[in-house]
Amino acid sequence: MVHAEALTGPGGVVLDASALLDPFVAWARAAKSGGAAVWMQINHPGRQVPSGLPGVVWGPTDRGVDLGRHSGRFGRPTAMTPGQIATTVGRFATTARRAAEAGFDGVEIHAAHGYLLSHARRGGAAAVRFDRGFAAAP
Repeated sequence: MVHAEALTGPGGVVLDASALLDPFVAWARAAKSGGAAVWMQINHPGRQVPSGLPGVVWGPTDRGVDLGRHSGRFGRPTAMTPGQIATTVGRFATTARRAAEAGFDGVEIHAAHGYLLSHARRGGAAAVRFDRGFAAAP
């Protein structure tokens, strides 16, 4: 994760500016010990932060995840301000840089399954439809 205040569950792993790098160095070294390349997947869950967790629930709009009777499973999002957007872009850059410092060969930016960037790339649409078996903007 790129933001310590936006987690998908207890014990989420965050590589931000204040994270200790040693555990990530050890993970990269262990993963590469057999000669493989290793990439870190980085993400921001956006509006998919469980309702019982402290922290921030952000989205391109304030529209929550619609899961019918299970919609309360996630916190109610707050529409991001331009400043929060800029800070989040910086968080992705920081996490990518620190992953390289730890010895990872690259990063994959998770931009699917309803996480923050999946909504940003749909032009800010924040409605998710499950009635057709896929996520789509309205």
